[in-house]
Amino acid sequence: MAEFTEVASGLKFPEGPIARPDGSIVLVEMFGKRITCIASDGSTSTLAEVPGGPNGIAYGPDGALYICNNGGSFTEVDFLGLTFPGPFSPENYIGGRIQRLDPATGELRDLYTECNGNPLRAERHRLRHRGRHVVHRSRHSSWPQRGPHRYLLRKDRWLVDHRGDLSE
Repeated sequence: MAEFTEVASGLKFPEGPIARPDGSIVLVEMFGKRITCIASDGSTSTLAEVPGGPNGIAYGPDGALYICNNGGSFTEVDFLGLTFPGPFSPENYIGGRIQRLDPATGELRDLYTECNGNPLRAERHRLRHRGRHVVHRSRHSSWPQRGPHRYLLRKDRWLVDHRGDLSE
């Protein structure tokens, strides 16, 4: 089993990590409602507050960050110390959207909230199992690579394997 070092903690359901050339990582925090940068020393900073539920991010060719926002459709469910997306929450839902964040100015704007007159909305990420709904992404992890290290993203913290071997 690989040995891991905790790089950052206290994150609220991180997703969509992007490894940057300077060794930092940018990601969204779906339940933290923000875009976070984790520096190579493990310190975190907020690049932008994002209403709704940001759960995907990518750099565009113009250097801006493009965010997929589910609109805050999921409730936060804690189970055995892990956080999962729970049932739909209509009172917090602002509608799905694609957004653009200018990293230089911090300006966040909606690009799309609909397509051909149909509102964008989050998928429920559920599977049907014997008549009950089961959360599909309960074992979520992402494996971005940067150099000889690999990073493991779990629900609330970043871990790095210094040997670069994540096999069990």
